[in-house]
Amino acid sequence: MYPTVINSSIKAIIDPRSSDSSAHPLIWINASNQIYYFTTGSNRIVGTTTLTANRWYHVALVRNSGTTTLYLDGASEGSWADTVNYVSSTVFRIAQRYTSTAYNYAGYLTNLRIVKGTAVYTAAFTPPTSPPTAISGTELLLNFTNAGIGDYTAKNDLETVGNTQISTTQSQWGGSSMYFDGSGDYLKGNQATNNLYQFESDFTIEMWIRSGSYAAVGLAYPTTFATSTFTGTGIGIKLQDSGGVGTAGCACVWYNNSQILTGTNNVADNNWHHIAVSRNGSTIKLFVDGAEQDSATNSASFTVSSGYPLIGADSTTAGNFTGYINDLRVTKGVARYTTGFTPPTAAFPLT
Repeated sequence: MYPTVINSSIKAIIDPRSSDSSAHPLIWINASNQIYYFTTGSNRIVGTTTLTANRWYHVALVRNSGTTTLYLDGASEGSWADTVNYVSSTVFRIAQRYTSTAYNYAGYLTNLRIVKGTAVYTAAFTPPTSPPTAISGTELLLNFTNAGIGDYTAKNDLETVGNTQISTTQSQWGGSSMYFDGSGDYLKGNQATNNLYQFESDFTIEMWIRSGSYAAVGLAYPTTFATSTFTGTGIGIKLQDSGGVGTAGCACVWYNNSQILTGTNNVADNNWHHIAVSRNGSTIKLFVDGAEQDSATNSASFTVSSGYPLIGADSTTAGNFTGYINDLRVTKGVARYTTGFTPPTAAFPLT
């Protein structure tokens, strides 16, 4: 851990509790700026080292044959006779207190590993000089060496639902893309109120897709849309099914129970296609492979007050996308495309 704020306020590092007296292992920095271990209503180990800000510390909590030891930079900060059966019935929190955000940790964490069934350290040790590996019994390993599917603006958390994953089977470039198998796979963003899908003026949503399947699947949707009615004031991009408006497999855009833009080409043909929706002033357009496919007058505020942005599914997560998505980019305040254009010939820059 690398704390950037050290003051007289306690900071939660690991806090999986449901109450102060619950049987959960908790690691904190106390008001005296010491690392400590708390469980079943009491401080069990309080460190002796006074921490300072803006430097790295290695922290390890280990139970070995009924004795739990708290290590800091490989040296014991204290031990406790421990036979507690640790069970959890609530959320496992990292860097946040269970009751509020008042005691959130401020700083950096990396190489977080939880191992069950093995006491990795049984005496003083030299802290690791390379990222830990998934040894036997590893339940959690956060090395942060490769986010895989991540938001490079660092503004949104994306939860991979089902077995949504990076695939090297197909890619437009870069050697990999996001793969959705059509059965429970999608990405779930922060709550819709985080503004990812709040568009009140110009915007652009674009992506590369490769698919051979269509069934009214969602490409990018806030969950206020319902599969049967598509009600809501957000905007959704879909591949059309055979019963909808336009060619089966074409890209289309929905808003407030209406299909406002309809493509003319079937893009579910197992080839890569660039899809873009862009609004400039009161004109919104749909582009496929750089060619304008439809246009409409629309100056509505695309806003949602609840739910979550989805990628690869519609609002009920029933219309799952089958295929690959590469370089999904959302731009607010800029209509990147207003007329026909040549699709990008390289990956989008990360800055």
